[in-house]
Amino acid sequence: MAKSITFSFFILMISTIGFLPFQATAVSCGGSCRTLNDCDGQLICINGKCNDDPDVGTHICSSNPTSSPPPSSSCGASCRTLNDCPGQLICINGKCNDDPDVGTHICSGSTSPSPPTGSGPSPSGTCLPSGSFTCNGQTKSTYTCSPPVTGSTPAILTLNDFSVGGDGGAPSECDESFHSNSERVVALSTGWYSNGARCGMTIRITAGNGRSTTAKVVDECDSMHGCDAEHAFQPPCDNNIVDGSDAVWKALGLNENLGRVPVTWSMA
Repeated sequence: MAKSITFSFFILMISTIGFLPFQATAVSCGGSCRTLNDCDGQLICINGKCNDDPDVGTHICSSNPTSSPPPSSSCGASCRTLNDCPGQLICINGKCNDDPDVGTHICSGSTSPSPPTGSGPSPSGTCLPSGSFTCNGQTKSTYTCSPPVTGSTPAILTLNDFSVGGDGGAPSECDESFHSNSERVVALSTGWYSNGARCGMTIRITAGNGRSTTAKVVDECDSMHGCDAEHAFQPPCDNNIVDGSDAVWKALGLNENLGRVPVTWSMA
């Protein structure tokens, strides 16, 4: 009789567990992953865990008990790429810090590095000039930052020749290589380039005609320096530039003679 009761209780427990509600969001947030496609919805894979996308600004996991904000002890930790830093922190000058484009304040008040006084984002998130630069008689503002990155970031698309002897002068900074005009590659303004943290990443560019394409980040469109051989004697870039190859312009169906075209971009 005792064995029969024990067996019945075991069956009852299995049946009860089988009908427990499944929380898809809880499992997705903080769940193990290897690629972007492993995570549900707008979540992305960060350090092997599904979490909110800092570039899109989602907050699906922010109030979830399985995903808590990164501890302040992560601020200032050594890093080499964006993915080396937890949560919404990014790699700046080899240290994990708040993302000035997203406007996080996880490291505020800590000993981690911050932008120099008079440059970078203001408290309101506005990107302020860090100085000025005169090139070929033209004086331009210089920037260490770019406008905040969103799910649809406004930018100006310019044309660049990434091949040997092209507009860029030196090889692309990310891979120390030149690139054919048939490759869909771009250079981003200094702030968006984020000290190389976006090297090798794919972005999506959308033109006003409704067409869009993807391109790989291979270089920086320097918003601080210019007028030398390394920069093909061109002035510093504006802080909102996506400098695209011929293949990018063709994929968007744009006339290259326009030179500068308003677009939007996001992480692909």
